[in-house]
Amino acid sequence: MLEYGCYTQELRSHLPDGVLYWGIDNREWVNTVHVQDLEHPEPFHVKADVIFCLETLEHLKEPWRLLEVMREGLVEGGCIVISLPNEATWFHRLRALGGLLDPQAWQPDKHVHLSNVRQATAFLERHLHILEVVPYINCSARGSTHAWLGRWMGLVPEWVWEWLARVDPDGWARGTIYLCRL
Repeated sequence: MLEYGCYTQELRSHLPDGVLYWGIDNREWVNTVHVQDLEHPEPFHVKADVIFCLETLEHLKEPWRLLEVMREGLVEGGCIVISLPNEATWFHRLRALGGLLDPQAWQPDKHVHLSNVRQATAFLERHLHILEVVPYINCSARGSTHAWLGRWMGLVPEWVWEWLARVDPDGWARGTIYLCRL
């Protein structure tokens, strides 16, 4: 298994014993990361049955380059799992009306592409065959620049947020997970 944009390799801790894992990122976050410039990626030295790329493509100026390398690194019949954030939720839209489009603008490692779910899906469809699309939510607001949001969201049952995300992904899903094949 390969993971591009592995950061601290959190995904690795969720894998069963015996899974061969290689984490690849722009810099060494932990001592087992294979460092590679994801803006100008090169094929990894092994092919994988499964490739993960979670919350990474939106940080790259030319994400299609990494998608091509992932395509080359996939064994026949393998799958690619990609997650992308949704930057057009109702919260983001209301915040923009108040004049704040992106609180992390000009910060290192911030998002270069600020897409909604439909835009992200259309982009991936140009490069891969999407088998399944699953919207996700983040009721804890963990990792958010707005920690208070998690406390507010906790007042509403999680199943309500999940239902809203399925009904209107562009408005309510914090992001989307895509299961893809070549």
